[in-house]
Amino acid sequence: MLPTHRPANAAGEDGFTLVEVIVSIGIISVVMLGMTSFFTVSLRVNHQQGDRQVAVQVADGAMEKVRAVQVSALLTGRDAQSTADQLTAARDQTGASYVPNIDTVLLGGTIPVGAAVTGITAPLPTTPVPVSVAGNTYNQSWFLENCYRPSDDPRYSAVKPMTCNKAPSVNPAAPDTPYYHVVVAVTWKDRICGSSGLCSYFLETLVGTKSDEPVFNTATPQISPPGDMLSDVGTAVSYTFRATGGAGGNSWTFTGLPSGLGPATSTTGVITGTPKTAGSYTVSVVVVDKNGVKDSIILTWTVYPALTFANPGPISTPGGVAYTRTFTAGFGTQSYQWTATLPAGLKIDKDTGTVSGTPTAAGAFPATVTVTDSASATVSQTFTWTVPALAVTKPANQVSVSDTPITPVQLAATGGIQPYTWAATGLPDGLVLDAVTGAISGTPTTKALYVVTFTVTDASGATATGTATWNVQ
Repeated sequence: MLPTHRPANAAGEDGFTLVEVIVSIGIISVVMLGMTSFFTVSLRVNHQQGDRQVAVQVADGAMEKVRAVQVSALLTGRDAQSTADQLTAARDQTGASYVPNIDTVLLGGTIPVGAAVTGITAPLPTTPVPVSVAGNTYNQSWFLENCYRPSDDPRYSAVKPMTCNKAPSVNPAAPDTPYYHVVVAVTWKDRICGSSGLCSYFLETLVGTKSDEPVFNTATPQISPPGDMLSDVGTAVSYTFRATGGAGGNSWTFTGLPSGLGPATSTTGVITGTPKTAGSYTVSVVVVDKNGVKDSIILTWTVYPALTFANPGPISTPGGVAYTRTFTAGFGTQSYQWTATLPAGLKIDKDTGTVSGTPTAAGAFPATVTVTDSASATVSQTFTWTVPALAVTKPANQVSVSDTPITPVQLAATGGIQPYTWAATGLPDGLVLDAVTGAISGTPTTKALYVVTFTVTDASGATATGTATWNVQ
């Protein structure tokens, strides 16, 4: 049977069906009964997050191509080798033609084969067709397989439910009608779509194998499934379920919704609220039109624990020195995106949360780091990020012996923006200061008590001074 879609007919006015058209239009019914009835049923499954609205449009375009091709031409160019290669490539996770979840949509029926035709392009190619939209590439693929639907003959209305099986029934009193099960697949790259980073979106239709032109059956409402749903605890949700076809006046019923979401019944198909409890929920969605005809789907609604990101507290880093630090978040719907307001010279990697760079200004700065998960939940933390101001470490008072080389004296500074430049006034005769290293060396030549002033200048131009006495005996 077609996955997830299980429409059921109710008593009463169900709108015009193909059978009613046959019964009500005299001689045309003879012609129509000589042909295989044709109808299409579109299903949307495995609907991922991301640029799905574009994917829907691309898939609709691919399905229109199916509807534009006469049945007699559907298999043109789809020879045995190309169709076998198509399925193999679609299942190969390492290949460029990989289609995630393709086997959850196919019924497992035999693959119809057409003749190999040289020199033309198949109406429905067996290799993906790329479509570029706003700089993103979406690949269209078409898959066909045989399936069999219980007879449309009104004498066998008990088998009327809209099903299509991979093998025909053995009931000779109600022979099955053969169809092509056509699956349109659209794939595109998005980091949130599993380990492969490849999203997939599907549309399905049944095509009568003996019909030349399409006949649409809109008597049954059909839900457009959103695929599995993702939410976070504490993050508001608003989603509208939609259905096509049917007689209108729809009434919706939802069972198994996550705690905090509702209502259980609706005339609009809108679900709102704020999830309260993390977990995986199996949700049943049923739509019934004004004639009592219904459709239903089952989906999984996953609620993740609320996104968390702890405040790191005050941070202090030296200026002019390369720095790196990685922030981490928990729960929510991965993956995460990071933004930050940081001291000059630092930046954050939007995908990893790693801060790197070299601070270029001293001061105490208000910093803000924000993480956003794939369900748009956001947590921000604000704290103080300090790049200490420049200061000289006061040297000890010195005593030296005249005409005797001194042990080098190393000056020191903290904070500011490295590297430093040193200067001094009042040094004893015979002593010199290295402006780069801050080391004093040499041999004092004159006995006296000196008052020495040391000055350090950092890369930003800030200065700091210190004094010490130097007694040369």
